[in-house]
Amino acid sequence: MSVFRSVAVAATAAILSVVLAVPAGAAPVAAGQAPVAEAKKKAGGWTPKNGVIFSDPTVAKRKRVIHNQVLRSIRSTHRSGSIRIAVWNFDNRQLASALIAARRRGVTVQMVVAGSVENPNFSYLRKQLNKNRKDDSWARKCTGGCRSSAKVMHSKFLLFSRIRGARNVSMFGSLNLTTAAIQRQWNDLVTTRDAKLYTKLGKVFGEYARDIRKKNPYQVTDLGKYRVTLFPARNRNPVAAELRKVTCKGIPRRNGNGNGRTVIRIAIAGWYDSYGDQIAKQVRRLYNGGCDVKIVTTQSGRGINAKLRSTAGRGPIATRSLAPDTNRDGVPERYLHMKYLAINGGYNGSKTANVVFTGSPNWSTRAQTSDEIWIRMKGLSRRYIRHVNRLYASPSAGYAFSSNFGRNDADGRSQTPTPMPDWFELN
Repeated sequence: MSVFRSVAVAATAAILSVVLAVPAGAAPVAAGQAPVAEAKKKAGGWTPKNGVIFSDPTVAKRKRVIHNQVLRSIRSTHRSGSIRIAVWNFDNRQLASALIAARRRGVTVQMVVAGSVENPNFSYLRKQLNKNRKDDSWARKCTGGCRSSAKVMHSKFLLFSRIRGARNVSMFGSLNLTTAAIQRQWNDLVTTRDAKLYTKLGKVFGEYARDIRKKNPYQVTDLGKYRVTLFPARNRNPVAAELRKVTCKGIPRRNGNGNGRTVIRIAIAGWYDSYGDQIAKQVRRLYNGGCDVKIVTTQSGRGINAKLRSTAGRGPIATRSLAPDTNRDGVPERYLHMKYLAINGGYNGSKTANVVFTGSPNWSTRAQTSDEIWIRMKGLSRRYIRHVNRLYASPSAGYAFSSNFGRNDADGRSQTPTPMPDWFELN
């Protein structure tokens, strides 16, 4: 009898093991139940690493790295914590469901987007987060530039109060939280646990959320390792001003390019008009002065291209387009969306500088007059330098963005415009 009982117990255990092995999400889930299913997913023991990650839409393992980091951070946020997101565009169902699930397990979730955002995924998120007016979770649009009289809020940053044991987590870069960003864009995302930066960005988020115009919105805050510049810059050109601080020669062998020259690497999605022209003049001056310069871009104005590709001085600067339009229909299948400047060598009186500027602004008058966030950080320049080198040498680089690239007027407008699909966003 004990033998039969042992067999019965073993058989029951085997059946239970099969049942329990079936994934919780294997059964179809109705759209309205998605947040409930998300809420049942355990956060686990994951925390994001400090540093920078780069997405690549041409590589399966790399196209989702930024999306996955944001998704895992949301799922891993402590139930007593908070998530605050300021982003130009939000359009992704998976992230919307994860944020709703986070709110249901007790996380305070807040999001500010540009006033132009209108899509089912943001509408769904806003409806769910704004249901209970008694809690502190919500999603809302800015009126124009949020904290300024600008027409556009274009900043991109995320704040997590606690992801497992990691506190004061800030993320920033060129990302938008959209499916198009996964499938079609090269982007960067920096993660840090710097408490000063977290506090500063929290104050900025509060100003965005209040949606009240500040009399003097331009602001520069030096936090040591990080320096935060808040646009609109009005009549200023912060990028050209920083390039004026660069020197090219006499760099120790362990810095720069190893041959005594400062290294400058640029990845910029949009580079236009008089604002961009001021920057192009500085880049040309530094290249002629001996700096090691390499550039990847998506779209630049005719005047910008003329300066970069001039045969005067040391000749053309190494510049390639990263906006492959393989079928030549005037619409790139994928494109660079980053907006960064990396310097290793002579900068601001130092011969051993190691700095990166990244964030949301393109190099254009539109960015100059929008709500943007631009962050200088000490360190990581080697990572960014290697990244531009890889992009420059990639099979996707060098294609002419046929109807728009290199054939623009002084204001960056195409002389032979091709209607762009909704997913194409240099912003």
